[in-house]
Amino acid sequence: MNAQRNFSFSLTQELLRVACCLLIFWTTAKLAGQTNEADTIPQTQFFLSLDGYLNYANTKATSLTSMTIDHDQLSLGWLSAGVNHSWERAGVSAKLAFGPRAQQFYGAGNSSVFSNVREAFGYFDLAPNIQVRAGLFPAFYGYEADDPFDNPVYSNSWAYTLAPACPAGIEVEIALNEAWSLMLGRYNAVFLRANPNQQSVYGGALRYTQEGRSIALSTLIGTTTTEQKVFVLDLTAQYELSQQMVVGTELIYHPFQNNGDDWTYYSSAGLYLTYQLNEDYNLALRGELLNDEGGFGFAPQTNIAGGTVAVSRIIGAMKVFAEVRYDGSNRLIFPNGNDQTLAALIGFGYLL
Repeated sequence: MNAQRNFSFSLTQELLRVACCLLIFWTTAKLAGQTNEADTIPQTQFFLSLDGYLNYANTKATSLTSMTIDHDQLSLGWLSAGVNHSWERAGVSAKLAFGPRAQQFYGAGNSSVFSNVREAFGYFDLAPNIQVRAGLFPAFYGYEADDPFDNPVYSNSWAYTLAPACPAGIEVEIALNEAWSLMLGRYNAVFLRANPNQQSVYGGALRYTQEGRSIALSTLIGTTTTEQKVFVLDLTAQYELSQQMVVGTELIYHPFQNNGDDWTYYSSAGLYLTYQLNEDYNLALRGELLNDEGGFGFAPQTNIAGGTVAVSRIIGAMKVFAEVRYDGSNRLIFPNGNDQTLAALIGFGYLL
C-alpha cells in the first residue's frame, strides 16, 4: 500500500513538473509575442495517424520486436493525434496515442496517464543557436522511428526494443555551426515513464548533418528508477549512396550495473538499407546482431540475429506495406519456448 502511495505521489510530481514546464514556456511565448508582434507569426500544425496490421507467425505469437496485435487477425495498431503550436521563439508540442502499439511503446504495463502520451514538451529559443526544451520527449537517439509512417520497416529493431524511450526532463541544444550541434539533458525518468525514486540520468548527443549524410554519437549516464547504473553509448549514421539508395547503421554499447553486481554490458549492431524501386514502391532491408552479455533484457550471454525485408507504397495520405522478418537466438527466448521465429505482416497507415 505504501509503495502504491509513493508511486502515485511520484507520478503526481512528474505530471506537475511537465505541466509547470509547459505553462512556463506558454507564458514566455505569449510575452515574446506581445513584445515583438510584428516579427511573430504563430503557426499551428495538427497531426492525425491511424494504422492497422494483419500478422502471421510460425510461433502463433509475436516476438518482442513485433506489434502486440492478435495473431492472424486484422488489428488496430494505434490512433494517434497531436498538435504543435509555435511562435517566433517558442512553442509547445503534444501527441497522444491509443491502441495496442501505444501500450506497447509507452504503457509499460501500467494504466497511468503517461501510457497514452507520445510527447508533451515546450521549447524556447534563448538565442538563434540555442534552444531549451522541457517536458516529455521522443527518444533523442537511435535510428528507429516509432511511427509506422516514418519507419520503412514496421517491426522494430532489438536496439529500439531495449533502448530508453521518451525521457522526461529538460534539454539544451546548441547549434555549433551549420553542420554540428550539441545537445545536453537531465532526465527524471528513462526506461520507465514515472520516477518513483527520484533518480536522475544525464545525457547528450553530438550530431553532424550535411546534405545526404548524418552521424550522431549519444550517451546516457546515471542511475535509473530501478536503481540500475547505466552508461549508454549509441552511434547512429546515415548516408545517401544515390537519389534512390540510403544506407544507415546503429551501434550500441551499453554497460550497466545492478545493485551488488559487477559491471556488465549488452551490445548491438544494425544495418539499414532503403531503395526506391520506382515512383510507386520502396524497398527496405534491416540486419541485426545483439549480444546480451550481462542479462539486460534476456538471460546472460544471449545472442540474437535477425533480418527484415519490407516493401511499401504511398498512395496519397495512405501507406500500404508488407514485411517478412526472421529472428534466431542461441536460447529459447521467443513465444512458446522457441529459439527462432519467422513472421510476416501486411498493413496500412494514414497520416493527415
